[in-house]
Amino acid sequence: MTKLEVSIVEAWVAYESLALCTMYLQDVEMALNHPQCNNDGGVKKRNILFLPKLHNHC
Repeated sequence: MTKLEVSIVEAWVAYESLALCTMYLQDVEMALNHPQCNNDGGVKKRNILFLPKLHNHC
């Protein structure tokens, strides 16, 4: 194996190890389950109409 291949394999093993630990250690904050990394606030719904909303007033 070349040094590049070894480096890629080492990075993959490190990432997979972290992923495995994240699955089994749910109460431990790590890079993969850090709230700021995964919570983007969701998708906000916007009204993208070119006409104003019409309100029915009885």
